[in-house]
Amino acid sequence: MAQDVTFGPIVDSREAIDALAAISGDRQPLHLDPAFASRTRFGRPIAHGLFAAGVISAALGSGGFAPPDHVVFFVSQAYRYRAPVYPGDALTGRVWRLDGDAGRVGVEVTNQDGVVVLDGSAEVRVEPLREA
Repeated sequence: MAQDVTFGPIVDSREAIDALAAISGDRQPLHLDPAFASRTRFGRPIAHGLFAAGVISAALGSGGFAPPDHVVFFVSQAYRYRAPVYPGDALTGRVWRLDGDAGRVGVEVTNQDGVVVLDGSAEVRVEPLREA
């Protein structure tokens, strides 16, 4: 079982932002309206925070963090958004065990320039699958 797992890059796109808005119901103009977003500190539309957080979930679920006959799932998450994610950014997620504790993990998402866009920690559970 790996102590450190990396996944990505996943490329954010305008289509991905639109799809996430439709799925989540978060249609905030900061994500969808270029004219509105141009008047914010970001200067253009940014991706939903859930997009960056989802890269962490993908890293955990990509294999390597737990044996193949186990499932990994979140119990809690504490993330800090460090920088905006823009359409076209390529995100890579990294998850690692904290102090050898299987239940606590550190998390980080970086963009194609190596800028940390999200970091923090999470509590996860790793459990064996039930017999079929």
